[in-house]
Amino acid sequence: MMKLTLSDVEHHQLETTFKTTADPRLHHCCQAVLMAARGRRHSHIAADLAVSPRTVQRWLNAYQVGGLEGPHIRWAPGRPPSTPDDLAPAVTPALPGGLSSHGLLAHRPRPESYGDTGWESYGLGLGGGPLD
Repeated sequence: MMKLTLSDVEHHQLETTFKTTADPRLHHCCQAVLMAARGRRHSHIAADLAVSPRTVQRWLNAYQVGGLEGPHIRWAPGRPPSTPDDLAPAVTPALPGGLSSHGLLAHRPRPESYGDTGWESYGLGLGGGPLD
């Protein structure tokens, strides 16, 4: 367990962020730092916040290294969009209201043109079974 000491300015900054942030993880992180500064054991902090003790340790290390900016979550850039940039303006207005407003996500029976699905022998095919 590491001993964490906060100045009055840091303590005030953490309390303000704790009370005003909309991000629940940053809220918990600020709470963990404040609890650790009061001398609470890391395992007890973890139990109170429903996280692992390793998570509490990571938050405290990030705070010691980077201050209040240390614990902020840095998201990965993610997968690139599958629609090319030059086609996006043409596709977006084509479906105002999204797919569901045009019935594209509604369940529809499979057309007969799909043919044999392999489930007919179990009575779960497109027709002619005991469930139809």
